[in-house]
Amino acid sequence: MNTYLIKKKQDFAHVFRNGSFLNCNSFTINYAKKSKAASTNSPRFGIIASKKVGNAVQRNFAKRRTKALKNIR
Repeated sequence: MNTYLIKKKQDFAHVFRNGSFLNCNSFTINYAKKSKAASTNSPRFGIIASKKVGNAVQRNFAKRRTKALKNIR
């Protein structure tokens, strides 16, 4: 199970409501400190691809590639 992924709507809402953002050429990073209810010590992330990316197949492909970046060292 991927314990490092944010999947719940309330977790995403916390990031959008209480977080900051960083704009890059290719994407935007929204980030926030952990909520008080967070039970894990490791950092967690969630990936959202807007409809500007393309159809569902292209969005899922982009999200899979982004998730694979965490394994590169």
